[in-house]
Amino acid sequence: MKTLLLKSKITLINNLFILVLLLFLSNKSAFAQLTGDSWANAQRNKSGIITITYFETPGVVYKNASNKLDGICIDILREFVNYVKVKKGVSLKVNLQKKTDDFSLFLNNIKTGKGGIFGLAPLSITQERKNIMTFTPAYMSNLSVLISHSSVQDLPSIIDISTAFKGMKAYSLKNSTVDTEIQEIKKKYYPDLQVIYVSSAADLINRTLEDPKSFTKTDFLYYAAASRERRPIKKHDEGSVKAEPFGIVMPKGCDWEDVWAVFLEEFKLKPAYEKSLVKHLGYNATKMIIGLK
Repeated sequence: MKTLLLKSKITLINNLFILVLLLFLSNKSAFAQLTGDSWANAQRNKSGIITITYFETPGVVYKNASNKLDGICIDILREFVNYVKVKKGVSLKVNLQKKTDDFSLFLNNIKTGKGGIFGLAPLSITQERKNIMTFTPAYMSNLSVLISHSSVQDLPSIIDISTAFKGMKAYSLKNSTVDTEIQEIKKKYYPDLQVIYVSSAADLINRTLEDPKSFTKTDFLYYAAASRERRPIKKHDEGSVKAEPFGIVMPKGCDWEDVWAVFLEEFKLKPAYEKSLVKHLGYNATKMIIGLK
C-alpha cells in the first residue's frame, strides 16, 4: 500500500513538473524576440529577411474569402517588396509571424524586436509611441468615432454625455488611442464613467454592440465594417473627431525608416494606392478617408 502511494506521489510530481515546464516554454515562445535583417545588411548582401507581425483589422489586414491575408497593408507590403527589388536590387523574403489578438502583446513584439520587424495594423502615429518605436510616414488618414448600439439616443453634445448617457459604461483597450480619448471624456465630462477593458479591437466592438448600456471610441475602419455587415451600430457625430493618421511601425532606430519613407511618398501618388483603398474599404469610405486633411 505504501509503495502504491509513493508511486502515485512520484507520478503526480512528475506530471506537475511537466505541466510547469510546458507553461514556461509556452510563455517563452509567446515573448520570444522577433528579429529581421537590417537594411544595411540587406543592401550589402543584395538579399534579406524581413519579419511581419500583424493585428487583424477590417480593410487593413484580414483574411479574405479564400482564407488568405489581404488588405491595404498587405497590398502596401507587396508593393514595397517589389520596389526594393526593382529600385534597390535587393530581394526580400517575408517571414510572416502568427497574428496576435492581444494589442499590448502586438506592441511589445515591435518594441522588443531587432532589425527588419514591421507591424501591420491601423496604428495611430502619436508622439508617445514615436518615443519608443519608429513609424513610416502615414499610409492613411483616420477618423475616431464614438459608437454605441443603434438603440441608444443621439448624443446632442459631448459636454452633455454624462446626462445623455447616464448609467452607461465605456469599453476600452489598454495602450491605445481609444483609451486616451475615453479617459479624456471621463476627465472632462463624465467623472463617474465606468471604464471596462477588453483585450482586442474586435472585443471592443462586439461588447459594445451586445450591450445597449455602453459606448466606445473606435477607428472609422471598424465602424465602416460593422455598417457594411448591417450590425446594430450607431455613430455619434458629436463625439467623432479627426484622429492621428496610421503608419507601419518598426523597432526604435530601425534603419529601414528612410527606404520606407521614399517608397510611400511615391506609392501614394500612384493609382494603385487609391485602387487598394476602394477595394478594401469601399468607394464612400475611401472618399471620406482621402478627403481628411
